[in-house]
Amino acid sequence: MDSLLWLWLALFGAAAFAFTTFFDKIAVSRLIRDPLQWYGFWGIYYLFFAFPTMLFLAGGFPAFNPAAAGAGVIAAVAAALYIRAVVTEDISNIAPLLFFSPLFTLVISVAFMNEQMAPLNYLGVLALAAGATFMGVRDVHKLTLNTAAKLALLNAFMSGVISILFRIANFGSRPQDVMLWYALACALTVFAIAGRNALDFGKAFAGFSGKAKLAVLTTIPIAIAAQFANITA
Repeated sequence: MDSLLWLWLALFGAAAFAFTTFFDKIAVSRLIRDPLQWYGFWGIYYLFFAFPTMLFLAGGFPAFNPAAAGAGVIAAVAAALYIRAVVTEDISNIAPLLFFSPLFTLVISVAFMNEQMAPLNYLGVLALAAGATFMGVRDVHKLTLNTAAKLALLNAFMSGVISILFRIANFGSRPQDVMLWYALACALTVFAIAGRNALDFGKAFAGFSGKAKLAVLTTIPIAIAAQFANITA
């Protein structure tokens, strides 16, 4: 196996994240009146696309993985907070704050998993967090934490927790087994939050243009593939 495979997977995950973040804003501001419909569509895709795919790759139901399932539940809640944020704020102000996730991951790793980090690791993560802060602020003198910014930071913290849970889930488990329980738990949580709004997405989707339908049908599989790549990496 290519020794740099993890790097290529991580780069793919980062690129896919940037693309789906941009499209999320388009979806909830131009295509769909009710953001819960777009949110619910993620649940539909996880349940009817990601879950069956991972079930096939796993060759059947693997042993229950509580860490992977917990990551799925947290991811669904974090996604709801994120969509709420992008509805009320410009995506260029929100997206950089999500890069605080590595800082939260570092703090959790050191505090609860007794991981040892080199000084350069700390400097790198702090530089990333500082860069994210100033990328998302047009005027340093007007630096404030509005509701959308707080939701984005909470999403970043949850992403840090998810990263730790994935590390735990991967111990002794195959990536497809982890992704299976993650996808199932995420989908069920989305449906619990979105309710019948998830099913109403079909009505909105029918009114989309051909290009919009193609964008929707390609965006979420890319995002799911990116999540699987991050688990594998």
